Amino acid sequence: MIRQVLILLLIFVLQIPKAQTIDLSSADAFFDITTDIKSGKEISKEQWKRFEKSSVYRRFASRDNPFLINTIKESIELVFRKTEKNKYQIDSLLSISEEKIKQDRKWLLKKLIVENYININKHYNEIKSFRKEYDFESLIYKSRKKLSAFLIHPIDSLTNLKPIHFFMLNADAKNEENAIIVDLNSFYNLTDKQRVELITHEYFHNYRERFENHKFNYKSDLNYMIDMIQNEGIADMIDKAIGYEEFYSREPFTYLSPLMVKSYNSAENDLERLHKVVLQYSLNKITKDWMVDSLLNIVKFNGHPIGFYMANQIVKAGYRKQMIKTFYEPLEFYKLYNKAAKKRNLFLLSDEFMEFVFKR
Repeated sequence: MIRQVLILLLIFVLQIPKAQTIDLSSADAFFDITTDIKSGKEISKEQWKRFEKSSVYRRFASRDNPFLINTIKESIELVFRKTEKNKYQIDSLLSISEEKIKQDRKWLLKKLIVENYININKHYNEIKSFRKEYDFESLIYKSRKKLSAFLIHPIDSLTNLKPIHFFMLNADAKNEENAIIVDLNSFYNLTDKQRVELITHEYFHNYRERFENHKFNYKSDLNYMIDMIQNEGIADMIDKAIGYEEFYSREPFTYLSPLMVKSYNSAENDLERLHKVVLQYSLNKITKDWMVDSLLNIVKFNGHPIGFYMANQIVKAGYRKQMIKTFYEPLEFYKLYNKAAKKRNLFLLSDEFMEFVFKR
């Protein structure tokens, strides 16, 4: 009887599918649709439904606001179906003014998606071949190994990190709730070293989640931003240690170069502005909503530039090891920044600021 139970248990275990570590269903769905469009075929509702059910695109299709999934579908038709009308619309979109983008940031997203799809169309066959031939499984091994080296201690082999889902949108990668999503075209355009660094950056966010103080992070919008600055700043040391100017001078990130370099160069000033706004709020001189709106204007690109600036000062002052050791503790990061700033004669966060943010 015991033997029969064990056999049944073994059969049950063997029938459980292994968790997918790489998912290319959205990239494949993109190629299926665009191949038909390039051949002059009309896309049926059923084909679009299948597209929307693939791993990444279904995230966008299930949102209450259909703006993103509709923009993706419209951009695919615009770029891959060659007509004079589409060419005119593409030219108009690519030449859109900065003023119009400032008025409505949706125009920037539309422009970035179309630019990425144009680049895909130029190297269409090469990217399809890359998708079939690249060793994605070795990427996971190399990225885990690099993350272990970056954190100065090995990650347990039993530690599960999120699966990686590839799709086509714009030059970006993101650590989402159940997966890391990566634009295949931007991934294709990198060297293998850069590919590993990109995934390691996202693995860092994924791994850090295990140790974060969620009670602190989700207590308020301010706390969330404070933590986000540390999170992105340290992660940028993985793939952008060469500096923003050099990193963003390379394809496929050149479109971001002026914005990111400018934001980094103004990071010390932005940190001072952040400091001022928080102190004003602590003294009841401004409302919570006013503070949050102000911080959203100051903390650009999810905190990357300010965070990377602070992390760089910490490293230059010789405190890298301490920074990595406390990679999930915002208080320690901001204390280390102050220690580095004092040593390097830079802007210092006041005791009042530190007291209000971390002890209120």
